[in-house]
Amino acid sequence: MSYERMREDLQQATCACGKGKVIRTYYYEMDDWNRTRDGYEGEVIQCDECKAKYHIEITTQHYSCPKWKGDGIITNYFLVPNGKTLNPAFKNSAHFSYQFKDRCVYGFPLNTLKDVIADMRENKYSTRLALEASQKIVKMYYQSYKKKSLPAIIDILQECVDNYYSFEWTFEKKQEYDKELEKEIEERHKIIDEVLTESFPLKF
Repeated sequence: MSYERMREDLQQATCACGKGKVIRTYYYEMDDWNRTRDGYEGEVIQCDECKAKYHIEITTQHYSCPKWKGDGIITNYFLVPNGKTLNPAFKNSAHFSYQFKDRCVYGFPLNTLKDVIADMRENKYSTRLALEASQKIVKMYYQSYKKKSLPAIIDILQECVDNYYSFEWTFEKKQEYDKELEKEIEERHKIIDEVLTESFPLKF
């Protein structure tokens, strides 16, 4: 069912130079099932001086709150200097498969996988496993297959061990990637903080 717009309100905020305005439209919509949604659209800088220096960017912050108090999202609007951004792209990005086999290989070192196989063969039941890694892998397997069959897990882990270095992401490669990503995140935060000092928050 399509939504029908029930209400629109034009909102405005003072721009950075104080001589003009930035406008946006608030909308409220409802469908045939009485479901509603609202939001903002059509942000425009109505100031030639600021338009030559800035563009509009929107940021969101997430926080914990009860459902009856809101959706836990704060949206902020900024005039950001042209040529700069509050959302710099990541230089390094990778896709990690969530298949059970792949998660085992990039989640645990080779020797740990071998120890887990030995633990499962020796103790035979998931409730008797001695290693924390074994318990984690059983939990992962249950999440994927809704079963806790140790023989089936052992077969998969043995395949992982036998072909460990043929996987795109091993535990060692994943650890190195995480370190590089952490550095990049720190650098990204520095860039964002610097751009924020040059940006102008809009108060609608």
